[in-house]
Amino acid sequence: MSLDRGWSIRILAVSLCFLALVLSRDAAVATVSTQAPASMAPTEYVILFVLEGFGQDSLKGGTMPTLSRLIKEGAVTWSATAVKPALRLPTMASLITGMPVEKHGITWNTFEFSRGYPRAPSVFDYLDRCTTPSHRLLVAGNAPEIFVYAQRPFAAGHSTFLEGYYQSEADQQRMLDRAQQQVVAFAFMLSDQESSFRSTAPGLGAFVDANFRPLTEIPTGSDRTVRVLVRSGLPPLHADAATGWPCFR
Repeated sequence: MSLDRGWSIRILAVSLCFLALVLSRDAAVATVSTQAPASMAPTEYVILFVLEGFGQDSLKGGTMPTLSRLIKEGAVTWSATAVKPALRLPTMASLITGMPVEKHGITWNTFEFSRGYPRAPSVFDYLDRCTTPSHRLLVAGNAPEIFVYAQRPFAAGHSTFLEGYYQSEADQQRMLDRAQQQVVAFAFMLSDQESSFRSTAPGLGAFVDANFRPLTEIPTGSDRTVRVLVRSGLPPLHADAATGWPCFR
């Protein structure tokens, strides 16, 4: 049996065990709900067992009654897709995150906590790959944490734009002159603050409209989104392999 097929069976086994736990939990919840007082809310636990080292024949042969019952009474697939490299840690990372290896980035097979936990890739990973510290960001509003996560400098001389500040004609022109002289690669438009930004810094708003194009829109919860715009006149060196977006380094 090939490594790919072996990992397909392992993922299948994990799915079956998870289904067994969910069915058992639901049955227990039903029992508790009929016997316990209404004020007692059942506690839910999910335990994931990972089984390795056996093939489809072992599951189809009926030699394991519990798994055989789950196959007959539950949902099953015999064509699960393995990941490459077919190693334990990359496979488990894909199982937990639902992403292929090239997305979650876990390619090693040793538990090294210094390398961090599996997580979804973010726009900040992209900025790290595809910009240099000389590329600046324009954040339309009050979100200075973006510069911290991106490790990139702010544009136009301001990390935030608040109503009532820097409203003189000289201040407005100074901000615009700085932005025009700097290498501003990206603009972050916060959906709940964009209107305020445009009224506070109309010159910079016009600068964004004239020089940037949409790249992506990121939901951040509570009906708030962040539109990420990229500089139109900044020639990329190549396309980012992970996203297909322009890369400037």
